[in-house]
Amino acid sequence: MNKFKSIALSALAALLLSSCSDEPEVTQQTEQVQPLFDTSRFISAADVLGRIESSEKQWLFDVRNKVSFAELHIESALSLPYGKFDQKTLASIEGLSLNSPIVTYCGCPHTLSGFAAEQIAQFGYTDVRVLHEGFFYWRDNGFPVSGQNAQVTTRLEFAGTLESHEQPLVNKAVFLRNVRNGQLEAAVTDTNGYFETDFHVMSFRENDEFQLYLESLDSPELGRFTASETKLNRISVSNIDQNEPIIQSALDY
Repeated sequence: MNKFKSIALSALAALLLSSCSDEPEVTQQTEQVQPLFDTSRFISAADVLGRIESSEKQWLFDVRNKVSFAELHIESALSLPYGKFDQKTLASIEGLSLNSPIVTYCGCPHTLSGFAAEQIAQFGYTDVRVLHEGFFYWRDNGFPVSGQNAQVTTRLEFAGTLESHEQPLVNKAVFLRNVRNGQLEAAVTDTNGYFETDFHVMSFRENDEFQLYLESLDSPELGRFTASETKLNRISVSNIDQNEPIIQSALDY
């Protein structure tokens, strides 16, 4: 924990209990920074669907955890959870070559899959794309999916600011993991140290805990929060157990 002793987190929290509407969302405007993954890899859901409808060969990799994959995933996709695969995993997939068209996707909507795409490209695969709009755009637009589809999904909006010595931590990977079921999503801080991400929790419980990691899932746990708290916080990692957790907003659908 000493490595992160001077890091602080502030998070905006608002509990939203209304149902989906057509009103436009108002989001915080922040200056953009160079992302940690290549955004030129983005491919639209419409283009991926077009490949499917024309029977064009592509490999769809769902980089969410296996629980999320089993619940619902893009039709014909394979499960390749972020943080759980390596070069040998890909080499073991029959028919996959270094030149095969690959599309990764997640739910946040594209940060975790962007990280996964960079890792796959580092293994020597030359045609790696990232589903821009993410899985839940795909699902909500009626594109083909498979799975059990048995659980209610709650969308949590995580947002916060990371600082060190009162200076923003810029362009840092932030990972959030549900302790109960292992669901994982990610974000990247901007020039103000601000990050935000959607987290689609299956069978959400108010006492669900979420772990926060900075830069890597192998790093020490930066904090642990429950989604039932609704107050604005500033959390010092050196004193994490004496601070209250953050909440974001929750929306069932």
